[in-house]
Amino acid sequence: MPLGMKIFYSATMPLGMKIFYSGTMPLGMKIFYSGGNLHILSETEQLKAYLTFNGGVIRSTQSSTDAAMIDECKQMSSIIILLANEGAHPSTADVHLCSSYTTHPWLLGEAEYIVKFEVLAKNSSAHHMSLYGCGGEPARNADVWKCPGVCQQGVSEVFLFTWAHGAPSTSLPDDVGFKVGRGTGIQTLVLQTHYPHSFNESAPTDFSGIRIYVTSERQTYAAGVYLLESIRFTIPPNTANAHVDVSCTYHEPHPMYPFAYRTHSHGLGKVITGYLFNHTWHEIGKGNSLGPQTFYPVSGSYIVKSGDELVARCTYDSRGRDTVTNTGRKESEEMCKFYMMYYTNPAWTYLRGTV
Repeated sequence: MPLGMKIFYSATMPLGMKIFYSGTMPLGMKIFYSGGNLHILSETEQLKAYLTFNGGVIRSTQSSTDAAMIDECKQMSSIIILLANEGAHPSTADVHLCSSYTTHPWLLGEAEYIVKFEVLAKNSSAHHMSLYGCGGEPARNADVWKCPGVCQQGVSEVFLFTWAHGAPSTSLPDDVGFKVGRGTGIQTLVLQTHYPHSFNESAPTDFSGIRIYVTSERQTYAAGVYLLESIRFTIPPNTANAHVDVSCTYHEPHPMYPFAYRTHSHGLGKVITGYLFNHTWHEIGKGNSLGPQTFYPVSGSYIVKSGDELVARCTYDSRGRDTVTNTGRKESEEMCKFYMMYYTNPAWTYLRGTV
């Protein structure tokens, strides 16, 4: 059994099965159910530990050369990977903490597809969690570090998923997945968690995380996230409706199909709305800072084609604030972001959006 990992299980398999972990979770841990057995595989560069649940008994065999075992793993259509904070215990308020996970240990082929996200944050103090992909190394080589630095300077950064406290989970359409691993722009995954309040010394360490479902089966469409963002604006004091607008022309050769959206602002945010303009205005989605800021289904079925305009408007209410509000990550500052989760031709992924 890998050091620091504990597994607890219920008697019924697979219905009612529960798996929990504590301590430092092995990078690239895989869990899959096949042939009446629960298989748990932990590996680094080579196979390190293989555990099988069968009839209420867990057995562990250590191996780095068992070819049959490795072949069995490669034949699985999908795997489940747990990405958890490596023990977060923030000492200051309003802090973002990050943990990184390389994709190399759990790659079975040239590329893999993330087809489902499941948040593990019951009783967590986290305000929200976001998952990013890096084209190379993360910003820090540490179990937990203070961000916003996510990826190493000069390395491409891709936003993949986010969850906010009290929000429902986000589902991807059938035959759609985020392409990661060799031959893609994502070599490392970074989990960023925002804690609005500091922990006292007696508070338990937080191991919140996201369970991702990964398959080596090629998906018909590749998923991505397109961002409309304004990074330089000010909000005047005591103004009921202060507007910030963002727009761009879509120039990609393949169409984009938005299926979910997310808005993000801070305390002054009143409403954020995203639109598609193709000689007619179409509202893609609308949200505010009061509800959970996660991804929600778009309000219709849309196709974004080359030459179409994408527009977002952020509206703020600064009444009661006597000073100008600037752009920034702090709760006392403001942000204007409209995200669109989309699918497209698998050869065209991770469109950058505009700021």
